[in-house]
Amino acid sequence: MKKLLLIAILLVGLSGGGYFYVQNYSHQAAIKAVEQVKASLIINFEDSNFTYDEVRANIITQTAIIKDPNIFYNGEQLLTAKRLEIAGDDKLLRKLALFDVAFSFAKDDSIVRFTADEISIEEVPLEQIDRFLLAIQMKPELAAVELIKILPEEIWIENLHLTAAENQLKEVIKVSGDFLVEDMVDGVAGLIRVSTLIEDKSGLADSTPVFLQMDDFEVLGLDVNSILSTIQAEPEADLSEALNLFGITNLDIENFYLSIPSEELTMSAKNHRLVIDDQIIEQFKIEEFAFNTDKKNTEVTFQELSFDGIDLKNIDVFDDSIAVDAGTLFSLGEFEITDINVSSEVFAISIAAVGCSAIKNENENTFSREHYITDVSFPIKSLEFLDRQAKEKIHQAVQSDQISLNFISQFIYEKKSLVLQNHSEFQLNDLAEFDAQIELGGLDIEKVMKKKIHQASDLPLEDLEFKKIEIEYTDQELANILFDIYPQLESVFGLMNVWGESLLSLYPEEKKAFTDASRNFLEGKNQVRASAVAEFPIKLLDIPELFISGELNQNMRIDFFGS
Repeated sequence: MKKLLLIAILLVGLSGGGYFYVQNYSHQAAIKAVEQVKASLIINFEDSNFTYDEVRANIITQTAIIKDPNIFYNGEQLLTAKRLEIAGDDKLLRKLALFDVAFSFAKDDSIVRFTADEISIEEVPLEQIDRFLLAIQMKPELAAVELIKILPEEIWIENLHLTAAENQLKEVIKVSGDFLVEDMVDGVAGLIRVSTLIEDKSGLADSTPVFLQMDDFEVLGLDVNSILSTIQAEPEADLSEALNLFGITNLDIENFYLSIPSEELTMSAKNHRLVIDDQIIEQFKIEEFAFNTDKKNTEVTFQELSFDGIDLKNIDVFDDSIAVDAGTLFSLGEFEITDINVSSEVFAISIAAVGCSAIKNENENTFSREHYITDVSFPIKSLEFLDRQAKEKIHQAVQSDQISLNFISQFIYEKKSLVLQNHSEFQLNDLAEFDAQIELGGLDIEKVMKKKIHQASDLPLEDLEFKKIEIEYTDQELANILFDIYPQLESVFGLMNVWGESLLSLYPEEKKAFTDASRNFLEGKNQVRASAVAEFPIKLLDIPELFISGELNQNMRIDFFGS
């Protein structure tokens, strides 16, 4: 810490020397200023020294230029550079730039080495630097506050190389790349851009060696104040600050690559993009993602993941759990993952798309949204619960080595009547189809959106009303194949009939309809349907009591059909 403080004090002193030079516009004035700083440094740090080859004055640019500056401490060279340029006045350091910089820091058997083609900072208030350095020495608890005040408006580090080694030889961490900060005002960065490669060979991050590379990492609007306040805050406040993403408005990452050799794991993506406006995620996107683990021989890839509409203000933190405002669930806009592929030694599956559409507002009263999973495809041979004969018959039925399925579900909500309708379809290609419709009343979405949801039981269901449900299964080849190959399924089907008849023991007409439908389907293997339609809306919470009393069919028409 003392060595870093020595370097900081020297650079601040030289910045003041730059002012002395500017005021006098002479080569001798620049030399005198640097010598004064050197003398002051030796007085305050007895074992330190500052050397240089020459000092030049550029009157046109009003810049002091120090050639071959070197800083020593306890006989060790801490920092060297080919050139140091300083421009400013007694209040403001306009620019400080080091070229061909090399820095080393050793302690016990560890050593850190740092090199860069250029390090430059611009627009730093000198008086605030003095206060910051004083705070570090006298009142460390105020250092964070003073740090905000001295953050440069611009920081540029070109071709950075940092290495840390143990036993003076064993390299444990390696960092390289470029670093840029622009338009830093009151602790808020207009732009941060980083291109980096990080090799953590010792597992400093999480006891596991890692390799990380990003061709370009760009952030807009990062609030350093919120980061520092989060670090200093009570533990329960940390996550809430993080959920606000520290003021970030835009985040872009190009060509991300992560490797954890001990786990034989790699992860990569071509592009990441995040856009936030007033704490609402306007856009989130990941392109060309790949995850691979050789240990389990598993690979997961997708072409694109995107969503929008999440309101971060509606996510609160309570101790160890997160309560989500239900409005956040309904505010989610379009969501989609495309071209998903998952493969391992055991199975392989591909999915064309998984997602949901944005909510459509048709007439300020009717709202709708679709959820879908399209073209899910996997090898028939991966169905290990089926024997060879069953797989062959399925192969003949679908005329392919792959079996595929599709799912779509549409929700329609009418605001005035508080009615929610859902229609879902499931298709197993050329084998079977499943169709379900449900209609509920008394669902006040605005009321639900005001609730904090910790778990499903927190949903306000007391006003929810049942109106209709219809379930239909249409067979094409699946039932014929399975019942032919596994005749014991008839016994299983019979047990299900016994259970259904027992359940409907208080409802003789419905029981007979159920028995007839089951028998007809077992004979024809074509279609089976069950439906329940309320004569008038019934409170959902009242249905169990009505069913047990045997009075449910007085308020509801229950029907079964089979063929």
